[in-house]
Formats: sequence, C-alpha cells, structure tokens
Amino acid sequence: EQENVEICDFCFYECNKLSKFSIPSCVKSIGNHAFEDCKLLKEILIPSTVSFIGFSAFKNCISLKCISIPSSVKRIEIDTFFVTNFFNSLFQIRFTTFK
Repeated sequence: EQENVEICDFCFYECNKLSKFSIPSCVKSIGNHAFEDCKLLKEILIPSTVSFIGFSAFKNCISLKCISIPSSVKRIEIDTFFVTNFFNSLFQIRFTTFK
C-alpha cells in the first residue's frame, strides 16, 4: 500500500516539454517548486487525494490555463500561483473575501 506519496520539491522544475499533467491518485501532496518554470504547462489535473500544495509549486507557469483545486486541498503555500494567469484572480478573491 502506498502512503504519503508526494511529488517532491523541484521534481518537474523547468521541465519545458511538459504541457499537460495528470497527478496520480496516490499522491497526497505537491512539493515546493514542483512545477515551477514549466512555461509550456497548460493544464494540471489534481486528484481529490491531494491535501497540500507547496511553496511556488506552479510559479512562473505562464501558459497555465486549466487547473481544478479539489476541496481536499487544505493548505496552499505562498506564491503557489505567482506569475500565472491565476495570480490576479486569486489576489482579488483573497482580498474581496477577507475584507
């Protein structure tokens, strides 16, 4: 049985051939900088088994257009979506929701 499987820190860092990635359902967490600077990454599928997304996990993924964050995710670290299409939206949601 697989327990506490994670995508480790820097696992796909600067992987410029990656355009779509489906995280396996055995994964529980996405490490720090795991997909940072994957400039061609357009879509990431996160299963409901994931509960943690690390620091800068998707930072500088400038082509990222499709991501679904399941309700199982209880913690998203700082700068996870910094310099992505989602950064401005998340920034506005955060300050609109918590005023």
